[in-house]
This record gives sequence, structure tokens and C-alpha cells, in this order.
Amino acid sequence: MIKIADKKWSNGRVVKTLDLGGISFEKAASAICNLYKCEFKNRLDGIDQAYWDIEIEGNIFTLHYEHYLGVSFYPKEENINSSVAENVLVNTKNAVIQYT
Repeated sequence: MIKIADKKWSNGRVVKTLDLGGISFEKAASAICNLYKCEFKNRLDGIDQAYWDIEIEGNIFTLHYEHYLGVSFYPKEENINSSVAENVLVNTKNAVIQYT
């Protein structure tokens, strides 16, 4: 199930996060690139996890894959405008649903 939810990080920060359910990391990345006509800037890939950063509307968002947790998409920066973040997450959610 694809949904937007509040996630609390270990540092106490609460972040709006797009949980992409059973969508593959590659399909999510393709949908995001198609929607925003851009490329991922920083890519950190491990055996069972990946963090890819993308700049959208002047803000950095991270597409994250964790083997046991699945795929998520969230704003990387703490000082992002919450309405901008939510708008990007909603648009991304709709694009991923249409793409798959």
C-alpha cells in the first residue's frame, strides 16, 4: 500500500514520508525521474540498502531502499517548507501509482 505518513527518526525529527509499499526501487526511481525530468545526484548503494538524492524545487529529497523496510521517499533537509514537501510527496505518490 502506498501512503504518506509521519515517521519519527532516531534524532527525534518527525518527517512526512512516502511509503511505497511493494513498489520496486527501480520503478519508483523511474517514476520520479519521469515526473520531475531530472536525475538522481548522489547515489549510495549497499548490499541491502540504497539512498539516492534528487533536487526538486530547490529542495533535496531522498529515495531510500532498505531490504526489510521497503522503499520510501522523503525530504532530506530539516528546514524544508512543509507545504512544499507535502506537495512533492503527493505528486510523487500519484506518479508512482500511474507508473506501475
